[in-house]
Amino acid sequence: MSIINKFFIKNGKSYSSAKIKKTELISSCFWFLDAENNNFLIPKKKLTISDKDSIYFQDLFDKVYINNDCAFIGVGKNFNSEIYIDFNLQKINFVACKDIEEGEEIVCSYHPSCFNNVTIQ
Repeated sequence: MSIINKFFIKNGKSYSSAKIKKTELISSCFWFLDAENNNFLIPKKKLTISDKDSIYFQDLFDKVYINNDCAFIGVGKNFNSEIYIDFNLQKINFVACKDIEEGEEIVCSYHPSCFNNVTIQ
């Protein structure tokens, strides 16, 4: 379920449907743990170091399922939005971290707060 959507999908990517100002909420959705259907990554709450004292990508993130268009928001280094995760509500907020022009592709990055409650064992 999405609370708000300020984007549209075209060719499997998300684009701003209007000008979005910095700090404005772009969209919000809920995620579900689903072993068979997963289309998004969230940081794990508990990070377990492997027996070789190495950290692998699969050690850092859980695969989850988002059942709406938020799954089409790309993650990348040239981002214009950030992901904020509420682990208690299983909710993800996508927030503009700079002004986004109408028609501009929406690309996000994980806000450092996503990793605040991660424990390492």
